[in-house]
Amino acid sequence: MKRLIFTLAIAVCACTHISSQHELKANIGRSYSNSYNYTSFVNNLNYDEVSTESNKSIQLGASYGYYVKCNLKLFAEMSFQQKGYASWLIDTTGPVVGDDRFVYEYNFLNTTLGVAYYTDLGLYASFGLTSNSLISATRDYEERVHYETNPMISESSSETLDITESCYTSYITPTFGIGYQMGDLSIELSQTIIDSYGMYGEPGFSYFDPYGLNSVSLLVGYSKLIIR
Repeated sequence: MKRLIFTLAIAVCACTHISSQHELKANIGRSYSNSYNYTSFVNNLNYDEVSTESNKSIQLGASYGYYVKCNLKLFAEMSFQQKGYASWLIDTTGPVVGDDRFVYEYNFLNTTLGVAYYTDLGLYASFGLTSNSLISATRDYEERVHYETNPMISESSSETLDITESCYTSYITPTFGIGYQMGDLSIELSQTIIDSYGMYGEPGFSYFDPYGLNSVSLLVGYSKLIIR
């Protein structure tokens, strides 16, 4: 009985000790994004061949965490993330054969408030609300045309359009994550989806807004506990 009480006392002290710990964390990783709304839109266009591509970019972030219990952490995180999508539209009917390529890129500064739950095995799950503040947005357009009657003749043109002013300024989204903690190192898979809700600002053309923008990030983190 005394041994049991002693063990429980140690556990309580350990929890009290952990609950007073603060955490600073930095992470870096790869982000993949695409828009299911945009994919549906281009698939209904009158082209002979249609394909879409996801955006691949680097994500950087830093966070502060506070352990309110042994296995429960509240955290605030800021990160830079590029999201987007692209499409190829090819027309092979008629004497003129052409293909159009559109690339949409959205640069965000993300602020997340959330909670993370840790298990004894080092696995953890997190949930938060993220404010995706738009820094800049561009649309790259490239067109190539050649003639069936004379394949030696071809034409091409390209254009980069700043569409920042044509988009909402902020998007509020839920963020989900699962990960594994190994000492000071961690690996995490997180997901956010921008939909038609949670948008703030006045867009000039809603066509440019990233409806249904789904992003998945694979992140490697390094953290340090600060005891106060």
